[in-house]
Amino acid sequence: MQFALRVDVDTRNDTAINRWARAHDYILVCHDKHKRRETRMDLYPDIYENGGKILRVGGEPSQDPLVVVGRVLVHLEEWRSSFEENDGIVVLRKDGINTLPAHELYQKVQHLLDTDQLAGRKLIKPSRERPKRPRMAPSAQLRLDI
Repeated sequence: MQFALRVDVDTRNDTAINRWARAHDYILVCHDKHKRRETRMDLYPDIYENGGKILRVGGEPSQDPLVVVGRVLVHLEEWRSSFEENDGIVVLRKDGINTLPAHELYQKVQHLLDTDQLAGRKLIKPSRERPKRPRMAPSAQLRLDI
């Protein structure tokens, strides 16, 4: 077992931690829900393309460490068998587990990746031809007397 703070890895970058864990044949255990869009857009495709196993323990990071260890042990067979079949994220909850295989993670961000690739291009809107209203010449306009 290793702690990210004790190894040579950028602990502010979840993708870097996942790459380190993958390279050293570890499963990353964390509480992080990867809510930041940038994190998901970097991490999920990396797991899909290169692999990685993340065991996310539900609940607050400040919860009793024995509760965390208990969840890991109670659901040991379930998350192990999930990781044998797929790379991805397994979420340990009080009442069970959620599995998010790598292909599902990628699908969650695929539309965002496609949008970002298009963002650099200038999109041209199709023109709608509208009939122009005839304008009256200035001399033909009526005068308003006040």
